[in-house]
Amino acid sequence: MDLAIYINELLGLQGEVNVPGIGIFAQKRVNGYYNEEEGKFYPPQHEIAFNPDSTDESGLADYISQKKNISPASAKYFIEKYAAGIQQQASSEGAVITGLGQLFYEYSTLTFKADKNAQANDPAFYGLSPVEPYKAADPSVKEEIPAIPDT
Repeated sequence: MDLAIYINELLGLQGEVNVPGIGIFAQKRVNGYYNEEEGKFYPPQHEIAFNPDSTDESGLADYISQKKNISPASAKYFIEKYAAGIQQQASSEGAVITGLGQLFYEYSTLTFKADKNAQANDPAFYGLSPVEPYKAADPSVKEEIPAIPDT
């Protein structure tokens, strides 16, 4: 069972998900801003932050047991198996959590790199893309409208 679906759903609903054995994923709001070098306005978005210090909170297990109609003990078992698999993958080549990003070990610390598409598909901000402003026409300059030829 790929738990990434449930992790993404719960993160979208609550803004934070504790995955026992892996860590805590949280959404942080980044305000909109203007990049002067690029000349673009960037809309607000959420960034996914990661803290490798997880607790034995049962929020994810409760959510999975409710969605899949299984017992909380079964959900915890699936989470433990998933976390063990992620830990093993992260130690060798890196583990991808679909929709969130990649986990890998850096100097014996579990580290997370967010997927750029996760920010682009953020439903809270309707997938708004950066905008380039245009300069309004000078009202003192009159623009000629070309005549439509008669046929």
